[in-house]
Amino acid sequence: MSAHAHTRPPPHLVCFIADRGALLQLAPLVAALRRLASPPRLTLLDAGLRGGAADHGALYAALGVAPDLHLDVGGGSPAAQAAQVQRHAAPLFQHECPGAVLVAGGAAASLGCALVAAQQGLPVIVVDAGLRSAGRGQPEAINRALTDQLGQLLFTSDADGAANLLREGVAAARIHCAGNVRCDALRALLPQAAAPAQTLRRHRCQPPLGGHALLALQRPANIDSRSRLSGLLHTAALLGSRVPVLLPLSPRLRARLDQFGLKQMLEPSRVMLLPPLDYLETLGLLRDARLVLSDCAELEEDGTALGLPCLTLRGAATRAVSVAEGSNSVASHEPAVVLALCDDILNGGGKAGRLPPRWDGHAAARIAAVVGAWLDAPAGGAARGEAAAVAAQE
Repeated sequence: MSAHAHTRPPPHLVCFIADRGALLQLAPLVAALRRLASPPRLTLLDAGLRGGAADHGALYAALGVAPDLHLDVGGGSPAAQAAQVQRHAAPLFQHECPGAVLVAGGAAASLGCALVAAQQGLPVIVVDAGLRSAGRGQPEAINRALTDQLGQLLFTSDADGAANLLREGVAAARIHCAGNVRCDALRALLPQAAAPAQTLRRHRCQPPLGGHALLALQRPANIDSRSRLSGLLHTAALLGSRVPVLLPLSPRLRARLDQFGLKQMLEPSRVMLLPPLDYLETLGLLRDARLVLSDCAELEEDGTALGLPCLTLRGAATRAVSVAEGSNSVASHEPAVVLALCDDILNGGGKAGRLPPRWDGHAAARIAAVVGAWLDAPAGGAARGEAAAVAAQE
């Protein structure tokens, strides 16, 4: 009999990429899993949403990963996307029989994937678990809470996430505070970020001298209300008299500017309107910004990781630790409050803050060590939990 006859094949792990945020979280983890002494067999499954692999091909390449399979979910409402993921993933999982399925983020597609896995008796691993913003009734918050309840192994980005899970009845043995794995991707991509001057010239804008402020408006509460949006644009125009403001326009924001007739509020020399940017272009503008104003969780998170002065244009930050310990401040949307905080930043640097714990670029290695030990341990009983606990302490 061959010496290889009794060799157990490596465990099979499906990593589900719902959107760009999940890609930024899972790409470093995939790389770390491949570096293990006994790496699992990995399958990268892209949801195939609009804005997925086809549109983010450059980002996949920059991160050094590529999807193995696509579900071709397309568009539609979040509920429709979740249903499509379930319809396409169910036969795939039945055929592949993976040892576990790993998901990340609060997208409806991630919840749909976790549901299919749980229904087929497959263990679910959740990255960036326990995140609970103030809007508990918002779709993303609901998706996250339900996905976390399905997870057998949950990795949080900070202590707040772990506390949230414990409060919701999740057993402590299932929770590991590994740190923010998105920071791993951010550090890896910084050398590849597009130079601001290059990005601006590509979009026919004159690069400003002496730095810029980066403004991002995405939340429906800020852009679907004429009075709210008008107030924020008025703030941007006043700020633009002190420092040039760069404002990328999503299709929705552009439509609202046209619908409400607000474009004339913005003097092009003070507020530069840009088309939608890819991640490497955005990262370059972010890296060199004097300050960041955003209602977007991604910029709030990346700006904090870079130690930049950030102002959250909502009533609460997505990640409380970015305010409690990082360089982020909650400014809400009142012009007087926002401008006062901007003046403080421009005059003296504003709030210093510090890098939140375990946002150090090594979260992927910590997660991979635990996942690898957990997958290698016998399924069932306490063996996997014990293996994960030992790996987490090493």
